[in-house]
Amino acid sequence: MSRRWLLLIYTVPTTPSRTRAYVWRELRRKGALLVRDGVAALPESAAARTWASEAAKRIAAGGGTATASRATFGTPDERRLISAFQRERDREYAEIKSSCADLLAHIAREREHAAFSFEELEELEADLGKIQRWFADVRQRDWFRAPAGRAAERALASCERRVRGFAERASREDLAARAVGPLARPRAAAGAPPKRNRRSRG
Repeated sequence: MSRRWLLLIYTVPTTPSRTRAYVWRELRRKGALLVRDGVAALPESAAARTWASEAAKRIAAGGGTATASRATFGTPDERRLISAFQRERDREYAEIKSSCADLLAHIAREREHAAFSFEELEELEADLGKIQRWFADVRQRDWFRAPAGRAAERALASCERRVRGFAERASREDLAARAVGPLARPRAAAGAPPKRNRRSRG
């Protein structure tokens, strides 16, 4: 049985350009597939219907027209559509994997230079957080489990392990640097007579 799809059919004016930019951003954010100019497709769901309704209102407010329509496709067309969705997600997963490789190379350089500072750790954690959020966004719109998703997930897990290891090393280095050594023996006050050793009486 063919699945049901939701089509957003729209036209946008050349000006103002912000309406066209809005449509482009929304299609990318939601992961909709542009099947032809002015027609975007999504697997039908309550969330997709809500999104299409809001997008149609924004497009109309910007001087365009938009309507949401349900559709079904024959098996060959549906397979091509699903493959196109997977290729889009594969491309995004490849970009995530590349960013993970950059982060791992960054960690390797800092370890080589023994730069285990708190500031460096904060920078690495911020970069990792961006990749984690990016991966979560792509996974949310990956309805057909694109093949490259697993490789991107493994790359992200490797980054998470390396950053945790860096944090542990940075913590040890910081504690060692802050540790107080054995206290020196107190000196006698100025002018005080030296203490004499008492001999035990036989």
